[in-house]
Amino acid sequence: MVAGTGLDAEASYYANWQNSDSIMDVTHLPVDIFDLLQAESAFLGKVAYAEQFTAVVELGCHVGWGLLAAKILSLQYVGVDINRRAIGVLNKRISAECLTEGSVGLCGDLRSADTWSRIESRVDLNNGALAYLPFNFIGTTRDPVRILRHLATKGCSAAVISAFNTTPMAIRVREQYYKNCGVRNVRFHRNRYGGTTFIGDGDFWSHSFSEEGLVNIVHEAGLLVEDIRTTELGIMLLVSVDITRLPPSTMFSSTQVP
Repeated sequence: MVAGTGLDAEASYYANWQNSDSIMDVTHLPVDIFDLLQAESAFLGKVAYAEQFTAVVELGCHVGWGLLAAKILSLQYVGVDINRRAIGVLNKRISAECLTEGSVGLCGDLRSADTWSRIESRVDLNNGALAYLPFNFIGTTRDPVRILRHLATKGCSAAVISAFNTTPMAIRVREQYYKNCGVRNVRFHRNRYGGTTFIGDGDFWSHSFSEEGLVNIVHEAGLLVEDIRTTELGIMLLVSVDITRLPPSTMFSSTQVP
């Protein structure tokens, strides 16, 4: 645990608004990443429209990657992030765009049962809700299966997951990106997901995945892959709950954001 925060090191890096803002600052993004973000946004919009979802629940939203798609499609929107300042910016944006009736940003730790209860108070996860894990959010958790199991055990209708690929180009672009963000002592190693894990000072941590590795953790979490798209930089999945793979129970952490 990080003294005085109630958070472990993994959560504390992104809960720090300076770190989070730097990671999400568009001026720090190498040009190649914009192609991935456009592909991700198009995939989200296509899925939400084709399957007639009524809500988007964005996990690890920062200031709202998925809000525009929800707005265009007239969908309810709930964005969740551990960074309180980012959620403040998101809610101001929601207010400025006159979307307060159907949209909200929530500050919370997705490893906490309390956070999931607050999400469920806003939207029915079992009926028309599309979860959205944007821009390698799943790669910023030390145990990605745990977050995905929460989706499975909550019976979420479906989820769009976007993650970094593990091609040589993706490794090069990610290394430049993290250095642009001011992460010091950046280095990387191969991980058990067939991808590359970058680490740096200040407990910075970010996974990427091979296509097979990402599919495997999705299955391990009790989710079923419905569609998959890949680029040199990224992997995008549409997943749904597979009840034959659900674990008997999932224990939530009592960790909460103060």
